[in-house]
Amino acid sequence: MHGEDVTDWKSFLNDWGLQFNNVIHIINYLNTYPLILSLLGLKDIIVPHQLESVQKDWINWFNKFTHEIDKQFFKPYWIPLIDNSYDAFIDISSGKFPVFAIHYFFFEPFRWYKEFYFDDITEVLLSPDTGFDIKKAGKKAMLKNGEKCLNSSKSTGYLLIQVNCQLKMLREMKLSQKTAARKRLKLNML
Repeated sequence: MHGEDVTDWKSFLNDWGLQFNNVIHIINYLNTYPLILSLLGLKDIIVPHQLESVQKDWINWFNKFTHEIDKQFFKPYWIPLIDNSYDAFIDISSGKFPVFAIHYFFFEPFRWYKEFYFDDITEVLLSPDTGFDIKKAGKKAMLKNGEKCLNSSKSTGYLLIQVNCQLKMLREMKLSQKTAARKRLKLNML
């Protein structure tokens, strides 16, 4: 499979060098627009001079995966975006360079999953000139990719439903905590 048997930096560059070089320009551009990063919820993204060492570290880490769930999910052509973290990536296997966060689902069926910030980097890079709504595009990307998950397999669809249920429960729990805090505050004021 193309790029999945990467064992060293040289083979990564042979397979993905052109796309990797494009990421340098993307990261440089994103760093000049902190508003875009803020709208995307991305903090502490790497700077261009860090890119090579960050990717070498990622490839080294990728080659150490032994668990089948990890080996199937993670890819060597993902570029870590956050400094000192493997929480958000840009996928250079697609000409659109989608950006996503990764999360682990800690219940059956135990899986990693992606939360897409957006599907196409071009729209984001042009947003200061075109007025493109970054937040709306991010929500659209999450919904679109969620539908793909639901349609791809029963277990993945189940995963997405479970994740949505967990998020709903967390939101409700936060709301009930806020309500309880308000009630305590009112009682203390009496």
